[in-house]
Amino acid sequence: RLAHALQAARALSPARVGAGEVAAQYQRSAVLPGAEAGVAPALEAAEQAQAASAYGEAASFLTVACELAPPGDVRLPRLRARLGLALAWALRLDEAVKVAREAADELAAVEGRQAAAGYLAEVASAFTNAGSVGHAWQLVPQGLAYADERDDAVWASLTLLELDRRDAARGVRERHPAAPLVLVGHSMGALVVRQRGRGKGSTALDEWESGHAAHHIEES
Repeated sequence: RLAHALQAARALSPARVGAGEVAAQYQRSAVLPGAEAGVAPALEAAEQAQAASAYGEAASFLTVACELAPPGDVRLPRLRARLGLALAWALRLDEAVKVAREAADELAAVEGRQAAAGYLAEVASAFTNAGSVGHAWQLVPQGLAYADERDDAVWASLTLLELDRRDAARGVRERHPAAPLVLVGHSMGALVVRQRGRGKGSTALDEWESGHAAHHIEES
């Protein structure tokens, strides 16, 4: 009852009652009927926090939104996807990997495989921007599996990360300080290979990766 009263008061005077305050009250009443009405204020509060670069706070409000949404709510896949990205921005990286993987599977089921691939590429980019390419690598296999029918920047960015991971595993970075620059051309080359029809998905990737490895052997 108090949550509904706060929401009504906010409708009359948004400046006096914050969206976060309304969402918090709905969270306290989560077991009661009608708690799903708290999803909208929780989402609004998350957007306000994100606009202020308060990513930890945004993640907290998105968590509330996910908790208040009833099972089967059509908003849940995108809410969870947004939570995964917010966790990455908040540097809660291990949590972000787990949430992003689950959210991608849900997006694939309701919006299609390409949407899931695009989402995973976005979260992986957030990880690399945060200086944690290792967490980005954890999303690559799932992302490439969903991106198999794409021939665009999403596939190329995921491919770059996968080739980076393989080179790191071989110690290429230690032997070749310019490896990051090489890998940019390396990824775009893989994309060209794929677009020319020499193969798709892992086949094209493996062909290009084999050629790149041979090139490094020759240089060594």
